[in-house]
Amino acid sequence: MYHLPLEVKRHIFGYCTIQDLAILAQASTELNGLARDYLQHQLHLLSLPFFDNTATLMSILRSCDAVVSGSCALHMLLPANKTSWVPADLDIYVSCRHMACLSVLLEHNGYLIMNQRAVDAGPYGSSSIRSVILFANGWRTIDVIVSSTVAAMSPIFEFHSTAVMNFIAADHIFCAYPNEGMSFSVYEVVTEVEKNGVENL
Repeated sequence: MYHLPLEVKRHIFGYCTIQDLAILAQASTELNGLARDYLQHQLHLLSLPFFDNTATLMSILRSCDAVVSGSCALHMLLPANKTSWVPADLDIYVSCRHMACLSVLLEHNGYLIMNQRAVDAGPYGSSSIRSVILFANGWRTIDVIVSSTVAAMSPIFEFHSTAVMNFIAADHIFCAYPNEGMSFSVYEVVTEVEKNGVENL
């Protein structure tokens, strides 16, 4: 497999789930490198509709301690060659203390606020979502979910027992349900999304 063209390797990996890739990455140094390359390539494809390159998205997530969740994160976890749908928008979760920073960075990349609404936590105050802000650049939209806590991902864990409990951070991908049967286990796949590696994709 090591001598196959890169495109063929990526096509083969496109039939793997995130759990398959994690297992392969632990088998050998060579497979670890191939799995990492594939995940970086998938992040590249995920980022392109919204930003000029993956480094821009990763820099925003790192600077604002934010994460990507929703359909984009789920799409990263599923086998690419068996997934017929494509995410229509990008969901970024950020804490209230980093919202101003995120807004500046998105505006710097051509996005403007189109809509903003506060979220009522209800009589029991159970929701950790403070507000939802819609950004758009004319052809793509980004939903920013602002957490009322210091942790950007707090609202994600309110979606109990669903496939939505996943997120992409600047240096790792988290999946609460890595098995196809969505069993109750926690798994973390660490991917080093370094600028040099991304630019060479």
